Amino acid sequence: MGEENSKNIGDFTFDNYNEKNYDKDKETAMELMCRHFEFYGQLNSPDIEYATRGAKLSCTHGNKYIYLDAVKDHGVYDGDHPVLTCKDCKVNENIYDFGACGNGKFEPLYSEDAPHPAETALNQKGEKRYVCRPILLGGWGYGDINSRSLLIGEVYMDKEYKVYKKESANDGKPSEYISHCINTIESQNETKNPIDAMQNREEILEEYVEALMTCDNLVCLYGGVITIVENSETEEETIEEEEPEVEEEETLEWIPETVMQLDGTTPGEIAMKKWIDATNDKCESEELKWNQDKINKVWEACRNFYYEYGVQVDPRLMISIIGAEGTGSFNTDMVNKAADGQNGPQKIFAADLENAVDVVGGKVMSYAYYKEDFSAAREKAYQQGLAGIKDYDDVLHYINWETPRVSTISQETDIGVYAGKNSWNRDVRQVYSDIAFDGAAGKYTEYALSLGSDKLVEVTQKIGAEIQTVQFQAAQEGMDKYGEANGEYVIKAK
Repeated sequence: MGEENSKNIGDFTFDNYNEKNYDKDKETAMELMCRHFEFYGQLNSPDIEYATRGAKLSCTHGNKYIYLDAVKDHGVYDGDHPVLTCKDCKVNENIYDFGACGNGKFEPLYSEDAPHPAETALNQKGEKRYVCRPILLGGWGYGDINSRSLLIGEVYMDKEYKVYKKESANDGKPSEYISHCINTIESQNETKNPIDAMQNREEILEEYVEALMTCDNLVCLYGGVITIVENSETEEETIEEEEPEVEEEETLEWIPETVMQLDGTTPGEIAMKKWIDATNDKCESEELKWNQDKINKVWEACRNFYYEYGVQVDPRLMISIIGAEGTGSFNTDMVNKAADGQNGPQKIFAADLENAVDVVGGKVMSYAYYKEDFSAAREKAYQQGLAGIKDYDDVLHYINWETPRVSTISQETDIGVYAGKNSWNRDVRQVYSDIAFDGAAGKYTEYALSLGSDKLVEVTQKIGAEIQTVQFQAAQEGMDKYGEANGEYVIKAK
């Protein structure tokens, strides 16, 4: 800045210049310029963006997609979505499991230093593999995958497989020089008052952390390379995006061709707005509130599920679940549990919707296969006068209670509930009748039965899963909305 002891080296000015430090300063200047041009070269690419919460992730060794999560944001946003940093790579906080580990093309390497998990699962080919338990090495980084993978991996050398180890391409520390960074201030005494914190500067840690880009990747101990395959959409991008032209769309009875509108005037649309408004009033965060874009995406997800598996998940039923839950979420978050111990609200809408359609669709396609035994157990319990058991059952009972289903995400069959509250089916049935038509649950049950037992056989064969052999019985496991036992019975499989 005009001082006599300043010196220009390359594109940078070094204050307090000392001739003895010339070689060191020159090396620093070269690194600065390389990083500068590398960074702006990345940003000039139309395919590279700041990665935001909800970005879709893939692992070379995995068998399903997951979505990048964050417990808290850093105060930097791209549209409505928080921008994440290269340090956002904590397991069960930012990164979850990718299903089974190993898919034929890429297989993990287990050893004494890296033992395999205890649980197993089926991959997309129906082959048994150990479940994914990510052990992440360092933070997100940029560069050729080959320069970052195989930190510990299996390499074919001298006609045999050997363990190969090499150092990471970066040391896991954020660059001091990189320009695309997020400034974070943390207090060692964890004070929540920023004014009080600034008064004690010795207890404040300030650091610059590289912003996460969609070109970055992350490496797992078992050899997997995690990449960002699709960024979360901003509201502006959704508005500008044009719908693809469809020459002729199949008319489906249970997925109405016309998407219901929040500003619509039909009785169903007016009822839907009433339930959505009531839900939005109770939402704990803006991310959970509903708008027309979310409703559009529900229709899209239900159509996609039908095109893939031939099962119509009624989008009006899905929105009825939102009305009955009252949280703004389908409550599919298995990590952040609700007060009743069940799954909690999932703030990443894409993940929430995908999981909910998977559960409902998987139960609908299973219902006809198990219906006879399920209904026989319900009738027996009703004749015994057991509390909570009605003189009828429908597909909503089956979805609600602990019954078999097929998961198209994990590519396996399992047994589980949608909701611990045993009267959840009644709540959904009421909203469903308001939004669709009176008696919609009964008619939709007829559709589920029309799929026949062959539908479950067809889908399980397609994904390589085994059909569960179960027995149904009454169990006094009914709970209220707080997760407390209420003395009522349910029908469950074992």
